[in-house]
Amino acid sequence: MKNILFTLLISTAVVGCSTAHIAPKENTTSIIPVVYQYDLKADEGQEVNGLSHDLDGYINQNIESLIKLDIELVSSSATGEVLSKTAYELLLSLGVDSGKIVVSKLEESNNIDFSLIAKKYEVQVPVCESKAIFAYGGDSYGCSVDSMRWATIVNPQKMLPQQSGNQFMSSQE
Repeated sequence: MKNILFTLLISTAVVGCSTAHIAPKENTTSIIPVVYQYDLKADEGQEVNGLSHDLDGYINQNIESLIKLDIELVSSSATGEVLSKTAYELLLSLGVDSGKIVVSKLEESNNIDFSLIAKKYEVQVPVCESKAIFAYGGDSYGCSVDSMRWATIVNPQKMLPQQSGNQFMSSQE
């Protein structure tokens, strides 16, 4: 009888002290495209050399960033085509991978002769809350580790399933 009473007392104490397990929260991570665009338009009577000099300056000033990004060179006129060819050759000479450069031409008339569009992807991670010691399972387990892992990925878009078609959307986004 004492054994049964002792077992009942111990089992009641163990069950009474345990807490309910709360399912961990789900981490949500967003990958957001960020687009940088540099446009050039030739004024009447302006030579291509002046625009080419401006373009060279922009590329040389920002090459450390551009070398990591996907680049699209868009031309919409004869002047734009010359600038596009100049930019393409300069980017290759400065070490940009030819697979990261897309050259395209707009058939419709546009106010801009040439555009250099650079696209990168940034990861938006959740803000992790402090751990609550007495709420076992109530916090989002692994939130900090998962957030840091996503934030350090250089090309987060490669973690997503590949989409068919052109890697850039239309120029009128």
